[in-house]
Amino acid sequence: MSMDRPKDDRDDQVRLLAFALFQIRVLLAGHVSFTGDRERMIPADEGTRVAANLAYALHNPALAIMAGESFDLDLALKQIERVDRLLGADTIAALEHAFPHLRRNVR
Repeated sequence: MSMDRPKDDRDDQVRLLAFALFQIRVLLAGHVSFTGDRERMIPADEGTRVAANLAYALHNPALAIMAGESFDLDLALKQIERVDRLLGADTIAALEHAFPHLRRNVR
């Protein structure tokens, strides 16, 4: 990957990924648990439920990125932690492993 890419190209790459996340959220909407009541969700394997809830938790940041705006990183991380608690996932640990500096930069 070239580090010489124009900023606009980089922005478009980030917006493309945000768009994909938003579309995943739309496609998995029936698997989201708003209350933690698994009985009211469309039946799915646990991985699909976690993916649906993560996409839902991050859809507002995705919309902000698509609009060329920023979002509250701390709030987004709290949303991911909420999904982890709700569904017994361990997404935050995987995220912190991939990006160890992330938590140190969040105030």
